[in-house]
Amino acid sequence: MANKEAIQKWADALRYGDLPQTRGGLIHKVYDLDADALRDEFCGLGVACKVYAEEHGIDVVELVDHEKNLFENFFPVVVESWLGLDPWDAKQILTFNDIDEWTLPQIGDWVNDNLLKDE
Repeated sequence: MANKEAIQKWADALRYGDLPQTRGGLIHKVYDLDADALRDEFCGLGVACKVYAEEHGIDVVELVDHEKNLFENFFPVVVESWLGLDPWDAKQILTFNDIDEWTLPQIGDWVNDNLLKDE
């Protein structure tokens, strides 16, 4: 069963979070020349991991690294379960992010319009 409150937080983070986007992985560390520092970039599912980590007081990179060892760098089962997300929807978001090259706000609109609708 979908956790509408968690999905709403995820949709809002996608739509309004102003997070840097990546493709081909949940989270990538990238060196930002302007800031002279490393920064995290997120795919659509990586944003869900970030929201989960913030809600549970854990480090998002450790969450994803731990899960990578168990689930071959796909969406962490613990986050998928917390959202109550259907695995098909996770794969759809992966396609939007990596193949269709949607922006995070576009993915957030889809999450909002499709995963928060009343059944």
